Amino acid sequence: MTGYPEHERYIRLLLKSFLAGILFFVLFYGIVFILRKESFSIHGFFRLHDNSAVFYLVDLIPFVLPVVIHFSVYRFLQFTEVLRKKLNEKDERFEQYRSAIEHLIDGQNLPADLFISNNSLLVRIRELDEKIRQSSEESERRKMEEEKKAWIADGISRISDILRRNSGDLHRMTQEVLSYLIKYLKACQGGIFVINDENPADVFLEQTASYAYGRNKYPDRRISVTEGLIGACIQEKQTLSFSEIPDGYVYVTSGLGDATPDHLIIVPLLYNETVFGVIEMAMFRPFEQHEYILLESAAESTAAAIEMLKTTLRTARLLEETQKQARILSEQDVKMREQMEELRSMQEEAARQSEQMATFTNAVNHTLIRAEFATDGTLIYANTRFIYKLKYLGNADVEGKHVFTFIPPRDMSWFEPVWNNLASGGRHFEGYVRLFTKDGQEIWTMATYTCMRREDGSAERILFLGIDTTEQRNMAIDIEAQAEALYRSVIYATYNAQGNLLEWNKEYLDFIECTEESVQGISLLSLTDSSHKTDYGEAWKATLKNTFQRGDLYIRTPGGNTKKARFTLTPVPDITGEVHKIILVAWPIEIQIIEKETKTVNEGVSDTADEVHELRLENIELRKKNEDLQKILKGSQGISGLPVSPVLAAFDHLPEAAILIDEAGKVIFLNQRAEKLLKIEKEGGTGMAL
Repeated sequence: MTGYPEHERYIRLLLKSFLAGILFFVLFYGIVFILRKESFSIHGFFRLHDNSAVFYLVDLIPFVLPVVIHFSVYRFLQFTEVLRKKLNEKDERFEQYRSAIEHLIDGQNLPADLFISNNSLLVRIRELDEKIRQSSEESERRKMEEEKKAWIADGISRISDILRRNSGDLHRMTQEVLSYLIKYLKACQGGIFVINDENPADVFLEQTASYAYGRNKYPDRRISVTEGLIGACIQEKQTLSFSEIPDGYVYVTSGLGDATPDHLIIVPLLYNETVFGVIEMAMFRPFEQHEYILLESAAESTAAAIEMLKTTLRTARLLEETQKQARILSEQDVKMREQMEELRSMQEEAARQSEQMATFTNAVNHTLIRAEFATDGTLIYANTRFIYKLKYLGNADVEGKHVFTFIPPRDMSWFEPVWNNLASGGRHFEGYVRLFTKDGQEIWTMATYTCMRREDGSAERILFLGIDTTEQRNMAIDIEAQAEALYRSVIYATYNAQGNLLEWNKEYLDFIECTEESVQGISLLSLTDSSHKTDYGEAWKATLKNTFQRGDLYIRTPGGNTKKARFTLTPVPDITGEVHKIILVAWPIEIQIIEKETKTVNEGVSDTADEVHELRLENIELRKKNEDLQKILKGSQGISGLPVSPVLAAFDHLPEAAILIDEAGKVIFLNQRAEKLLKIEKEGGTGMAL
């Protein structure tokens, strides 16, 4: 209890109780002596104690009373001390409650000592304080947001008013918008660049507004749409912000000196996903979020105004052009009606041509083998004749196959380069092509492969058209073999109009008994027998006049031998009708055979029977050659246009109409001049009675 005011009271109480005990002792013994009518004396005091032990108890009262007081008061003081502490604690709590409530009322933070206590009420007060503080912060944040929104709305309203007042002047409109933004954002520098696309071949960014730019900043007031940071902003269609500006990019100049801004923002003038330009702005402090929103909203409004302005200007130009065109059209009204009539006629003609083309296409599909291939060689279309000729079952059986599937392997060496050239857009191919059927057989076609192109000139697909010439080709091959055999067995030579030898075969050399080296210097007329030279010369002159000639030829060879042959002279005219080449075809007749056979018969010599038989065999062989020629002429029926031997070519190109008949008087061959004269074709004329 040391240190408390009750300690002194406790001591005083003990002293008072002791003094009270002494006073009681004195009064008690004084009363006892008075009652016994004795005076106080030590002897009388001890005599009282001897007479009664009670007086010993009275003697203890001054000592017992303080002890009793001690124990009773101490307990009481302890109780009061505990009670006092509790009251103090309650007072302290009440003080804390009061202080906390006052702080809450004043909106101040709670003292730090309140956070130490674990009292439930203080805990609740702390939670209430936290909620109040959060509510206050949220309220403050909402207040700031509302202020920022109001700031943004006010800025956009002012910008909309500027755009509305200057909707007809691009430079003035952008300059006022930029000036307002610079002042409203407290920026230090800025510029507006608008895309100039009046000339589609020369699109660039034009600086239409600037604020605090130096003279060397975009001196020509135009930059490329892909140049630098501005070009990147246009390409990405996004706002670009930089906290570190590249060295030398921008400076702010004043009377006190130069400085480089710390922050740069480039906002695209974006409207409906179309960029019309950019706004570039620099500041010494960072841009805040609401300033970003304002700049992007201002950029969108400005872009919309620019689009409307460009649309208005474009509409005005179009209106002016339309009015001008209307005047021109009104002046040309008569011509227009005439052109409409012509157009109507052309449409009718186009309709007729379209119908003809459809008819032609149907005719082609019914007469020609047709197929279409993709450039990679895949078949995408085939007509019925293609499927039938190549012995497939239907479209499903043939479509999707590669073009090389239809080409025999031995022809791939020349066909593959032709196809690669066509697939890469090369020129068309025409000629004989063998096709491979499904069952492994081959057919001959007179074919064309044509590259069908797109508008840009690239190859789109390959068109195949063909005619089945298998039968004619086989016949032509057979005829060529027979004609080649005859060509090797008859006398053949060609001359120019001056009589110079151009071409000859071995039989010609054997007939005139010359070599390859000496034949050029020998003229057939010079070898002609003198008695027949006039006849042969007249035949030659007649041939030069484009007249076919025939007759017998008598020559005397350089070796002195006399020879006879049946000959034909066929003129070959050029495109002007002048004879530029003459073809000689002859069959030798052995004079010795005729003379010997006649001599033998006249003399009747029987021992030369073997020699006569041999000569007759030679005559039979000569007649056989003539029969071979007749067979070739018969075999050439209906194959006009196919390659033939020089003998047949000479006969077919005779300037006069020529008709060959057999023993029964039926036509077996007629040349081109006869076709024109009789107005029939070889196929129709052959077999007719003369």
